[in-house]
Amino acid sequence: MQKNGRCRMHGGASSGAPRGKRNGMYKHGCYTAEAIEQQRELNRWIRTMRQAAQEVA
Repeated sequence: MQKNGRCRMHGGASSGAPRGKRNGMYKHGCYTAEAIEQQRELNRWIRTMRQAAQEVA
């Protein structure tokens, strides 16, 4: 792949690295889709609690 993100042979855009275990750097579950969704859910809950605390104060 060239610096511009295109295949040097075909000129098409790169599709990126494979997902999951097919990518050789898969060592833990910190960045799985499930873990990311759990983090987002927790962040939504924290945001809701902060807003509720400000309304009470």
